[in-house]
Amino acid sequence: MREQASGVACESCWEDPAVTPLYLDRALCRRCGLPGTGRCLTCAPETLEAARSAGEYAGALRAALLHAKRIPIVPKRLTDLLELVWIGSDVLRDVDIVVPVPLHPDRRAERGFNQAELIAEALAKRIGLPVVLSGLTRVRAGVRRRIGAGREERQAQSSGAFAAASRLVADRRLLLVDDVFTTGATLGACAGALRSAGAARVVALTAARVRLGGVG
Repeated sequence: MREQASGVACESCWEDPAVTPLYLDRALCRRCGLPGTGRCLTCAPETLEAARSAGEYAGALRAALLHAKRIPIVPKRLTDLLELVWIGSDVLRDVDIVVPVPLHPDRRAERGFNQAELIAEALAKRIGLPVVLSGLTRVRAGVRRRIGAGREERQAQSSGAFAAASRLVADRRLLLVDDVFTTGATLGACAGALRSAGAARVVALTAARVRLGGVG
């Protein structure tokens, strides 16, 4: 993995208010991390105890993540943000291991790497936790998602797509890492597989969060 200070975005883009530890200083839905109190209307799946993101899917974050799908570079600025969110979110810190959201083997072979895995490795090294790459696998290839696909459609596409290795995750407290939280369907399917395999706790941290319809 290569790491650059700013990646494809300039320093001024990284200083944009949208690219800050997302909502750490505001009232949040404890489960999904969007602004608000109690449970919001676009909450994370029940299989996830909590989910947080480093920033909105815009500006420097969006540019860095799109670039990361082509070239295996994790900007140091992104790792810095993820570390700040992990440190500042008490719901995320009670974990033992880091598990990246996997790509299907065919997609990984086509791309040559998994950007979620690179992000997970960079963060885990920074916070001193082990990464378990084989704890979760994608057993069914995803379809090319339609732009604007809603939560129910995405849930149907992700249902049964993942399997977890009990010998690696049973009784462990897991930090699930991915690049983008859109509707939460993928994270929910991953967390469901991990909980079925005996994981004691599953929380998620993503590099960015898409605010669907301006809400979440």
